[in-house]
Amino acid sequence: MPVPGFVREADRDIPKLLRLPAHVRFLSMEPLLGAVQLLEAALAGLDWVIVGGESGPLARPMHPAWPRSLRDQCQAAGVAFFFKQHGEWVETQAKSDGGLVEDMQRDRVRIVKPDGQPDDHFEPGDVFMLRIGKKLAGGLLDGNLYRGFPNPLHRKTAKLEHVPN
Repeated sequence: MPVPGFVREADRDIPKLLRLPAHVRFLSMEPLLGAVQLLEAALAGLDWVIVGGESGPLARPMHPAWPRSLRDQCQAAGVAFFFKQHGEWVETQAKSDGGLVEDMQRDRVRIVKPDGQPDDHFEPGDVFMLRIGKKLAGGLLDGNLYRGFPNPLHRKTAKLEHVPN
């Protein structure tokens, strides 16, 4: 489920971007803090989408479904997709040794819901995220490196007058 604040920003700002006379139109979605479903009109006018998690001592975890969804949307629309990094957090499995509660109390593990809302109750679709630091978290998404760049010879030529206001 998309986070309402992100949807409002995207609905407001992407049409403005698509109306600009630019050689390359791209979105940098960093930090990605919620699910985003891009409109077909937006994807038709974009050359590139860059995605990354949040880093730093107050970094919030990114549910892995969020960048996967954007990767899949970009692939389906022929838009270059660049996944920078996960931020400070990576998906992990629940511990069977009973250390989960302690790790959650020390903010080493968090439950992240698909809608991004905080909740300490694990449900289907939720993931456990482990804070390991930006360097260790790395830039692989589902075991693959996504470093797409727009092809300057095949830029999008969307009819900008059809972009929603």
